[in-house]
Amino acid sequence: MVVRNEYSSLLGSARAGRLVALVRIALLIPLIIFLMASAHGARLDAEKIAVVKAAYIYKFSKFVIWPDSVFPSETTNIEICLVDTDEQLNKVLLLGTKQRQSRGRVISVRLIQMKKNDEVAIDQQLQGCNLLYVKALDQAQQERVLDWAINSHSLLVGDTPETLGRNSIVNLAVEGQRVVFYVNREALSRSGVQIEATLLMFAKSLNK
Repeated sequence: MVVRNEYSSLLGSARAGRLVALVRIALLIPLIIFLMASAHGARLDAEKIAVVKAAYIYKFSKFVIWPDSVFPSETTNIEICLVDTDEQLNKVLLLGTKQRQSRGRVISVRLIQMKKNDEVAIDQQLQGCNLLYVKALDQAQQERVLDWAINSHSLLVGDTPETLGRNSIVNLAVEGQRVVFYVNREALSRSGVQIEATLLMFAKSLNK
């Protein structure tokens, strides 16, 4: 398991400086400006896609309301867990969220490599995750993670066509030169997590 204070080992110096600037700008600008910019942005390469997706994940944490029971105390961190995701996005999000807060709580980022075919291990690995970003799991694992997220009041963000509308609550997608997000309102309702209307109005809905 890798925790966020290992971010420096993922970076090269010159390129890292430019990446830090890009990420911090994307994370700092207001939601509406960010969404408008991402809708009319320049041509996306892998690095820019990673920056935009990381900004989405961070901004989700600012517009999500978790049940009070999720956090043992007022000082408990918001834990963002990146499950079997690519190194580029891991690097960007670790950089961008360093020493940042959301909804009055410190953000911590945890990288998780999922153990296959072990439900007990999956539950243990995900313990404490408030926002889960999952990219490349098989269908059985994805279904298990969705069940866990709903029962644990965690926001599950998927990022593949296979999870769209089925095994995620929010799903990121690249459409043309835009990164967009879909919301599965039925799964959201079952999770006990709420997304503020300010963010929800920009979502593509999978069900009414």
